[in-house]
Amino acid sequence: MPHDMQNKQRRRPALSAGAGNARHEILEDLHRLGFKLTAQRKAILDAFLDLGGHPSPEEIHQEVRRRGRTTGSATIYRTVKVFVEAGIARRLEFGDGLSRYELRNNKARHLHLVCRRCGRTFEAYAMSMDTLYAELAKTHAFVVNDSTTCLHGLCAACLAASSQKKRADRERKEEVTT
Repeated sequence: MPHDMQNKQRRRPALSAGAGNARHEILEDLHRLGFKLTAQRKAILDAFLDLGGHPSPEEIHQEVRRRGRTTGSATIYRTVKVFVEAGIARRLEFGDGLSRYELRNNKARHLHLVCRRCGRTFEAYAMSMDTLYAELAKTHAFVVNDSTTCLHGLCAACLAASSQKKRADRERKEEVTT
């Protein structure tokens, strides 16, 4: 168990932070849970918040460095782990070989749509997900504590580019045969 987590509440409920006060509420939560609010942690949190989406620790590190901070990558990884253990963020796997993270700020349950070509990730909300998860849990006598659903495919832009390429290839092939 990390030093910061000894004798502290292991998890906290999802954040109730709105966009304007997310930083303040996260810092309050960390303080309430007994975590030190170091300048490095604040800088890492700021980068995480400003990047939005689902950044990897490497992306957070690049953003912190871009801002002129000399925080090492090990500190980034440890801090992101603290955020997860405090219940402020959660770890996601999108199949690209990287661990990615998202803030838990009372977002409705959602899917992640990941484009296999460009790597963009979209959050999609489906009203029936809670019903589906409840049905699966009941059928299998399973208690769901957390979930991530990731669907892989092609985004609209990559699909359009793929269609244009296929059309151009067909036209070239027709020119050669005529």
